[in-house]
Amino acid sequence: RHAIPHIILATMQFFAELTNLLVAIAPETQEFYLFCFFCLGFVLFRSQAVKRLVQCMQPKVQAKGTPLAEKVPRRRSLSRLSMDFAKQDFTEVLAAWPVLEEQTAEALSMTVTALLALGRPEEIGLFIAKAVATMPYLRDALHLTVSALAEPTIEVPRQRIVVALRDLYDQARNELNPQAIQVLAVSFSRVNDEQRVNALMQLLSSKGQSATRDTLIKTVQGFLGCKNLDAAFGVLHRLVSAEFVGNLQLASLQRLVTDAARVASEADVPEGEHSDPAATRDWSWEMLELLENMEEAPVEAFTLLLEWAARQNPGDTEMASRVEQQLRTMTSCNGGALPTKACVALVQVHASVSGNQAKAHACFKDILESAEEEPTDSALVGMITSCIEAKNSDLAEHIYSWANGKG
Repeated sequence: RHAIPHIILATMQFFAELTNLLVAIAPETQEFYLFCFFCLGFVLFRSQAVKRLVQCMQPKVQAKGTPLAEKVPRRRSLSRLSMDFAKQDFTEVLAAWPVLEEQTAEALSMTVTALLALGRPEEIGLFIAKAVATMPYLRDALHLTVSALAEPTIEVPRQRIVVALRDLYDQARNELNPQAIQVLAVSFSRVNDEQRVNALMQLLSSKGQSATRDTLIKTVQGFLGCKNLDAAFGVLHRLVSAEFVGNLQLASLQRLVTDAARVASEADVPEGEHSDPAATRDWSWEMLELLENMEEAPVEAFTLLLEWAARQNPGDTEMASRVEQQLRTMTSCNGGALPTKACVALVQVHASVSGNQAKAHACFKDILESAEEEPTDSALVGMITSCIEAKNSDLAEHIYSWANGKG
């Protein structure tokens, strides 16, 4: 009975000593295992079989990366840019600009047009300014870029073009050469931006340059297209001055003046509404003063003013008298007769209440005797109507009888 506790105690003491021994041996055993695994791995990875296995796996790993050659952008040729532009692949055109082999004025024009087509007109001015700052040689051909912007070869909303032109003016006008300044001024005249046209003309003067004849003609035409007679006349007076007459072809000047007379005689006459007599009178009289100061004014322009005078109620006899005087002086020098349209207008003016009835008869006699051609049916109706409104029955019957006799 007393031996059992001694046995249990001895057993417990044995297990305690065994446990202490294992704990003391464990660190040395762990280091031994690590050394064995290192040697095994060294031998394995030096073997040919394992090397071949790793090499087979390498392509899969490299496919996840991008080769260095693909990271460097490929250079684009101008011909490729032109092809993309012709296909209207404007995103590619825009992306190609930084990597073009040769960044020319033609390439700049296509890139600017691409920005316009992509609906980014507000970026064009700064883009051109940076391009010229980086490549100063582009400045000499900027007029081509401005022309491409003002009259793009693709169809874009007009308002988008206006935004682009204004952004170009705001961001890059000081980078433009004299020719480009003039092209931009003409473009602004076509959208009736008188303020910017004047500012560009001043900028041109500050560079010691003046606008050419063609620029002034196109500027007048632009303002006339917008019915801005005030601006058009301001430039037109410069054209008919002595400074330009000697260098200006007479035919082109006369066509321009005739166009101005046509717009002036039709000013402030909206469709379906009555004209403003005071406003139209001002423009017509200013047109007459300009014509009187010309050495060789166009006959057609004077005739347009006569037709304006005939449309007034009552007829404007003062205008008619001054224009008739000019026309008779011109035709007497040339040995010709008054144009039929001018004679018809004179009949209508003087057949009205404010006119000279004897003068109306004399003008109709001129039509019959010496006019260049017989009056049209509409002209005959107009003259008879004017006579009836003024209760001039004698002249009305005379005109009707002549017309009826002609069949």
